[in-house]
Amino acid sequence: MMQDTDPVTPAPAAAQAAPTRGHIDLEAKAAPLPDAGMLLAYSGYARQWHGDSAAAFEAMATSGAPTRTGMQAWLESRNIGDEDALREALLDLRRQVWLTVFLLECSGRIGLREATRAFTDFAEIALAQALRVVEAALAEQHGRPRGQHSGEAVMLSVIALGRLGGGELGPACDADLVFVFGEDGRSDGPRALDNHAYYAALLTRLFRVLGKDEQGRFVLRLFNRWQPHGGGGTDGPSACSLTAFERYFSDQLDEGSRSVWIHGRVLAGPDTALTQVVHPFVFRRFLDYGVFATLRTQHAALRREIAQAALEDNIRLGPGGLREIEFLLHSFQLVRGGRDSRLRIHSIQALLDAMAYRRELPANEVQGLSAAYAFLRALEHRLQYRQDSLVHEMDDDPGFRDSVAHTLGLRDTAHLEEQLARHRQQIRRTFDAVFRSDSGSEEDDPLAALWQGETTDGQAYPPLVAAGHEDPERSLAILIGLRESMAFRAMGRSGRQQLDSLMPALLRFCGQHGEAAETLRRCIAVIEPLCPRPAYLSLLAQHSGVLERLVKFCSASPWVAHFLAQHPILLDELLYPGHLVEAADADALAVALAKLLDREAGGALERQMELCCEFRQLHTFRLVARELLLGLTPRELGQRLSLIADCLLAEIARRVWAGMATRHLDAPRFAMIAYGKHGSRELSYAGDLDLVFLFEDDHPDAQEIYVRFAKRLLAWLNCVTPVGALFETDLRLRPDGDSGILVSSIASFDDYQRRRAWTWEHQALTRARFTVGDPAVGAAFEALREQILCAPRESDTLRGEITAMRQRMADGHPNRSNQFDLKHDIGGLVDVEFSVQYLVLAHAAQHPQLAGHRDNAAQLDLAGNLGLVDEAVALAAAEAYENLRHLQHNLRLRGKETAKTDFAFVQREIAAVRGLWKAVFGQDR
Repeated sequence: MMQDTDPVTPAPAAAQAAPTRGHIDLEAKAAPLPDAGMLLAYSGYARQWHGDSAAAFEAMATSGAPTRTGMQAWLESRNIGDEDALREALLDLRRQVWLTVFLLECSGRIGLREATRAFTDFAEIALAQALRVVEAALAEQHGRPRGQHSGEAVMLSVIALGRLGGGELGPACDADLVFVFGEDGRSDGPRALDNHAYYAALLTRLFRVLGKDEQGRFVLRLFNRWQPHGGGGTDGPSACSLTAFERYFSDQLDEGSRSVWIHGRVLAGPDTALTQVVHPFVFRRFLDYGVFATLRTQHAALRREIAQAALEDNIRLGPGGLREIEFLLHSFQLVRGGRDSRLRIHSIQALLDAMAYRRELPANEVQGLSAAYAFLRALEHRLQYRQDSLVHEMDDDPGFRDSVAHTLGLRDTAHLEEQLARHRQQIRRTFDAVFRSDSGSEEDDPLAALWQGETTDGQAYPPLVAAGHEDPERSLAILIGLRESMAFRAMGRSGRQQLDSLMPALLRFCGQHGEAAETLRRCIAVIEPLCPRPAYLSLLAQHSGVLERLVKFCSASPWVAHFLAQHPILLDELLYPGHLVEAADADALAVALAKLLDREAGGALERQMELCCEFRQLHTFRLVARELLLGLTPRELGQRLSLIADCLLAEIARRVWAGMATRHLDAPRFAMIAYGKHGSRELSYAGDLDLVFLFEDDHPDAQEIYVRFAKRLLAWLNCVTPVGALFETDLRLRPDGDSGILVSSIASFDDYQRRRAWTWEHQALTRARFTVGDPAVGAAFEALREQILCAPRESDTLRGEITAMRQRMADGHPNRSNQFDLKHDIGGLVDVEFSVQYLVLAHAAQHPQLAGHRDNAAQLDLAGNLGLVDEAVALAAAEAYENLRHLQHNLRLRGKETAKTDFAFVQREIAAVRGLWKAVFGQDR
């Protein structure tokens, strides 16, 4: 093409030389790619325009791939005065773009993504130009449409579906369009039309510009078949009002229609129809596992139709074809897209990249699908380049297949068929693995008959015993209790089908664990609240691995079962056991939380609070899984839980401060101080946060500003959301306790600690640490803390005050049982903590390194090394402390309300702790 008629703009040299994503597998190529002459011989459509002139054809590629900018500039250079002139210009432009992309793609100079981008850009530009010209012409006759209630101008939204919506149009793909206007009304011109008639006239003229004429020429293969209320019928293309569009979605579309609209993208006009109607219909806020069953049913019906029509070789519709990749990816989008906007992607190629990043499928599976998709799309393009026709099957003629193979850089027909079979097998293997139903058949299953009440009590016991239930009477009673519950009675048909499907497998999995009836009870406690939510039941019914892991976790701990019952969204985590045991560092957690809130909350405060709760629940559950599957010590667990808490506190503080209208600084000169178990990084799963708020700011209103800031922080931390509360907080360790001001300046905190603080407050300070906020304020606190802890103290007075406080605590927690209270009894955890606190306060003046530790076991090790207590005594006490903590934690996981055990079980630990007490205080406990 001559430069003055060239609609393409050359890419920079570096970009042209770079490798391109979307090429077919280079390892599969074993022959040179065709030149211009070979491609002319291959494509009848190309020969219509260039005959046998390979030189003229090759000249079209001199400027590189067509670009949006180049196409627009080419059109602007034409003198387009009316609709007929525009049509001719667009027909010419389409021919140039088509031929250029054909030459560049088949000769290997651009990849799939560049090719589909060029065809998509052309379609969008052609549509925009046609709309502009047609609307201007119509306005001269009829004016502009107005709303009957608002009187405002009414805009037309053009929504693209399918390949055009996905931004991946091919050389012969349909352009599926839907048209929606804002509201009913009339145009404001001399020959006014109601808005329905106005837009019907507009679309008739638009389709005349872009669609097929009597000679078979077209700018775009336009379709209006998904238009609500008769689009694309004998009366021609139509549009509907936003109200009618909403009514159509609410009244007429079923679940199976969701995947049709998943690629919906607005090409012109406002996006209201898409964001307010389409997206809520397609992307549900809950995790929608019923999608798998719906798509499986749809696909089974499609496969039957394909078999009847003998379309097995169709590379789009046939087994292992492009449609199966789309089905597969749509399933993940529909299940999780409502909760994760990263999956609301139009492009199949971009979605495959996201799947790899999110690890929704194993990496090798995603790589295989990506390669298969690129190959099949490349083959599809070659078939359509032959005659500019929408075909998806190859002729049986070996000569034709050889020529197709050569355009792909393959040796011959055999090589082509070998590669095609390999990629289609990859697609079928992955598709069948994802959509395989694990529920099995219920025919002649005695456990299914038992669950559905088709057996007598006497007949029910043998199959339960055979399944491993040592107490079949109790197991049967639990099942009957579920069937007679209000939740079960209120279930719909779909939910009952899912529950019927999963119950036999649940009974068998429970029978594989000790105390099968108790495990069943815990599992039912998780499942019963799911009765109104069949999507979760579908997850359990169709994925036996999820159900098996649920049973394993419930068997291990009633606390875990209760946690899952409270937060059923966490069942999604059981799909990916590899994710469960991964450990994220502080930076990764912080980035993940910030991105989650930015991406999913849309600035809504309540949604941000809810997401923070879900974030904590998710990462807490992952720690539960790591503990049960891999093992975690209480020390490791406490550190990880404290890390999660610190991450949440930091992000919440940042967002609360950013939302304050009265803030006077970009970042507050404010610090949160963690006390107690949070301060020593020994948090438990249900631990609360002991916090103190400090500031150092000379602003005259600083006190008032930071009090307001702290109140907003606490409102966020303590708020009860639909998914639970984030944390329980305790601020009683601040100066003057509950009667004290909420936020203290560093100076006032210093004065309080030096002049008025009680000894027990200095004991608490031994475990305090700066956790979140201004590093300078945090450093000021840490320096002050060290000074207070390292101040000289009279040891006898200190000993008397600490032992008196310990006695008051013991008096407040009397143990009237015949078991040992791990925390409060003589020889328990509190004795270790008080002993360590005395060692720090009594000796830090001479050994300031004692103030640097918060962990009790580490402080005991240091005290032994310094000779403050006998090393053997310190080592035995540190080991006892860890053992008691581990036992305390296990008792909580087992659902015990109080951490008590038989004395005989912990005699060695009690003796070690009492030995420490005697060594530190010089007296027996």
